[in-house]
Amino acid sequence: MKNIKDIIIGVFAVIGFAAIVTGFTNEAIQSNKIDVENKSTVDYKVCIYCYGQEEGSFNLGWGKSTSVSVPCQSGDLEIKYGTYSCNSSAYSSGYNSYTIN
Repeated sequence: MKNIKDIIIGVFAVIGFAAIVTGFTNEAIQSNKIDVENKSTVDYKVCIYCYGQEEGSFNLGWGKSTSVSVPCQSGDLEIKYGTYSCNSSAYSSGYNSYTIN
């Protein structure tokens, strides 16, 4: 009976040690590239959101385009653009390639 108890304690100790070791390993953040193109005749401020958090913003002049690296998949990505800011009245887009018309 004592051997079974020691074996069970040993198994839980190994599982606990493995959980601690894997908890400290860092996974690399995968970056995806998207293209943003402004086909309108207005300059826009463009804001990029991943998982609901703003990742960055930039100004994009009319007729210009740029490529941006984002740390999330397109399903978790939202692009907002407005003439001065990306507040609640800003426009929103949700596609792989973003075109501002």
